[in-house]
Amino acid sequence: MQVRGANFLVPVNANPTREADVDFQMLDVALVLRQMESSGTRLNLVMLDACRNNPFGGRGLRASSGGLAQMQAPEGTLISYATQPGNVAQDGDDGHSPYTRAPSETITKGLGIFQTFNAVGLRVKRKTGGAQQPWVSSSPIEGSFFFAAVEAGAPTPQPSPAPSPALVPRHQPLSRNRSSCGFRSLRRRRPPGPAGRGRIARRPLGLSWLEIFRYRPQRTARGRAIDSLRAPFPDGRGLLVLALLLSALAAIPASAAAMPKDFVYLSDIDPSIEQDMRYAGAENFTGRSVPGYDAPECVLVRQAAEALKAVQAELKAKGLSLKVYDCYRPAEAVAAFVAWSKAPDDPDSKAVHYPALAKAELFPQGYIATVSGHSRGATMDLTLVPLDAESVQPATGGNALGACTAPAADREADTSIDMGTGFDCFDVKANTAAQGLSMAQQQNRKMLLVAMARHGFKNYEKEWWHFTLEHEPYPDTVFDFPIDPRGSKP
Repeated sequence: MQVRGANFLVPVNANPTREADVDFQMLDVALVLRQMESSGTRLNLVMLDACRNNPFGGRGLRASSGGLAQMQAPEGTLISYATQPGNVAQDGDDGHSPYTRAPSETITKGLGIFQTFNAVGLRVKRKTGGAQQPWVSSSPIEGSFFFAAVEAGAPTPQPSPAPSPALVPRHQPLSRNRSSCGFRSLRRRRPPGPAGRGRIARRPLGLSWLEIFRYRPQRTARGRAIDSLRAPFPDGRGLLVLALLLSALAAIPASAAAMPKDFVYLSDIDPSIEQDMRYAGAENFTGRSVPGYDAPECVLVRQAAEALKAVQAELKAKGLSLKVYDCYRPAEAVAAFVAWSKAPDDPDSKAVHYPALAKAELFPQGYIATVSGHSRGATMDLTLVPLDAESVQPATGGNALGACTAPAADREADTSIDMGTGFDCFDVKANTAAQGLSMAQQQNRKMLLVAMARHGFKNYEKEWWHFTLEHEPYPDTVFDFPIDPRGSKP
């Protein structure tokens, strides 16, 4: 809805009684746009089919206006409105608004972004007899973008289960006026038996913004910070403060109090795979243990862990073993990497991990990103070690400050066979097909690449150690549960 000339996203349980409540119970769309602009992505899409008029009646929101205000699209952003600014969109008569239904009926493989939203607009216009005409705001966008088809047989992420009735607090009922553009009455039911006494459970509508913040795991440092900020606002008025705290993430991560059932500890699948989990300790480019890594354990989706087990079986016949440096990475850890990249340079870290680059270049060159594939649970960093690695001398000399690009004898101690650079080496020499490697280094990289590819993994060309399961089960989901010690939770 529009208030004071600004557009706000309205949580399903927002219940403002005065104009000042808008700042605390709703989220300014401009904040979302700024975060998207700073994420570094080439294209951002924003589709607005939320409430267009004031769903709260005459509650003192005198500054609210009909429809949405026109916004300037930031660089690389396309904003699609359900209708022209200042106008009110229709609800539809079948449970879906005309604008909500139109994209699902229009998006086609190979259709360009601008063609798609033009077709959406025409479809809505025809459906409403010209009463509603979607509108697009866009800045210049470099490159051409098209919709791609989903590969046949690719697994589809399952929706999260409905929140437990025990976690759903009482809410004052929302407006029941159907003309409030989607603010229809919520169907509610009491669960059978004692569990339903005194509590209200919703059907599986998903969590609102307020509930996402209220029920995030509180055991991590970020969770404790959220908890301390929320404490002065028992009625939820800390929403905007919490949104600002978490807005450094490019996407709202899927979070859970415990590891999801589809994830496993690699050591439970194949204990013979060596683990050297660098971010659980101080031996990494940040120089300290990273938030979210509460145990030195490799956690992956089961499909990725089983595929690694198959790779390991093949390598054992050659007298080699896999060694993993990193697996699933909580979104909290990714945010810590981003914060590290903005901090002043650490001369020791630079000397070892990015000797030829300025810290400011790590983002543009793709070594650090606001969202990591590791957070999807099917990406890992690994190398090859001799099968009897514990009984042999380290392949490198153990010079704590040796550059990652230096000869093996001058790098940090590691049991890895010589791959030409150390792990977490932000340098072109770490590119999988880098020039200037010795014949042995090239063969070692190729051996790892071929073994992983044979079992469904693809390599990230800038890092010889970085692999992702091609048919990963959660290609669009970012997880943020902490890595706990095995057996620490039931």
